[in-house]
Amino acid sequence: MEKENVRDFEINLREICLVLLKRIWIPIIAAILFYVAGFWYSTNRITPMYTSKAELLVISNSSAYSSSSIVMDDNFTKNYLYLIKNNHTILGNVIEKNGLDMSVSRLSSKISVSSPDETQIIVIYVTDSDPVMAQKISNSLCNEAKLYITDELIKADNIRITNEGTLPMRPSSPNVSRISASFAFLGFVLACGVILLIHMINDAITTVEDVEKRLSLKVIGKVPYSHQLGNKRTLVPRKKSKE
Repeated sequence: MEKENVRDFEINLREICLVLLKRIWIPIIAAILFYVAGFWYSTNRITPMYTSKAELLVISNSSAYSSSSIVMDDNFTKNYLYLIKNNHTILGNVIEKNGLDMSVSRLSSKISVSSPDETQIIVIYVTDSDPVMAQKISNSLCNEAKLYITDELIKADNIRITNEGTLPMRPSSPNVSRISASFAFLGFVLACGVILLIHMINDAITTVEDVEKRLSLKVIGKVPYSHQLGNKRTLVPRKKSKE
């Protein structure tokens, strides 16, 4: 019983492959059309965003390095990461000094911060639709974070701006190639699905295999069909009526 099920599965899989290969040009054309649609959508309907990058360095307050001082510096760095992205005082000053028409939460959503492993470097990314504005915000954020932490929070000059905000020349998003490829894949899959759906709902019997599979009957012979003879009409002359 299991062997029969495996055989039926192989036959069905082979049938599906043959159906798709027979009309493979349809999914290919659909993929090309969807690729063009995805390229047009990503270049005309999605606003390009630019990302400026800046870096800060957290300097250790201890002159002698030890395991405890390293752990303390790591904790400082983690705290600074949170403050730079979420502190209302820092973000509020950035908004005020740059004349930004946005809320603190809106500005926070444009900012991402990270720190490479085993370093006291803080990397700040600011994303905006205007590359110049992205650079201005990243530079202002570095300055305001340094002032707040050194003057009000720690009251120690332990932060240095190692790299000012860069001016992005190319958009960081959207990823046009990835979106276009996703559209092409979607078009290919949809076309294959439509082909298989039409094949499944088509109950016409056109081959000997269809007869044996759907009617469970054995074919003992075939009568060839001629298109030329099939298209000809036999003309039967009418008998003349006797007057």
